[in-house]
Amino acid sequence: PTLRGARTTAPRHAPFHPISDMHQLPSVLVVSFSLLSPAPRAPWRRTPPAAAAVMAEPERLVDDGGVLKRQLCAAPTGGRTPEFGAVVKILYTCGFENGTLIDAKHRAEPFQFQLNAGIVVDGLERGVESMVEGERAQFTCSPEWAYGAVEAGDLLPAESTLVYEVELLEWRGGPPGEQSAMD
Repeated sequence: PTLRGARTTAPRHAPFHPISDMHQLPSVLVVSFSLLSPAPRAPWRRTPPAAAAVMAEPERLVDDGGVLKRQLCAAPTGGRTPEFGAVVKILYTCGFENGTLIDAKHRAEPFQFQLNAGIVVDGLERGVESMVEGERAQFTCSPEWAYGAVEAGDLLPAESTLVYEVELLEWRGGPPGEQSAMD
């Protein structure tokens, strides 16, 4: 049997054997066979079935319910949450409640920032403050805890609820606080 339309360098009198004569197929055809199997997703995006049920109901991180946390991957036991002013390193995506992503740059490239320095929106900061290293969580931030009335053209309408998926990779204590003259 031969593959219809496949051009081989084997002599016409020799039958084509699909396994042993694979090296004789054009490289484009060989590559297309490997494309048939689905590519694995990034490891941090994969949610094991047991971890998906870690937290069925979201946890309210602020009194008004404006920041909700849904744990996607359980935190390692014995972990500590970041200290005030800690420098954290995270992987994250940001999108809308309908699943549309607006920021996926830091899905694979870690983002580092200092907590309590006003660098990120308050909802994301509150969420990261509640995590331990190795934990993955989803935070739903109401407009008051995201960008509020600020809009960015067609990308970010005013009064948008944002959904962050975050993995806390590591944290370390921030710079030492300033000593007051009274000490």
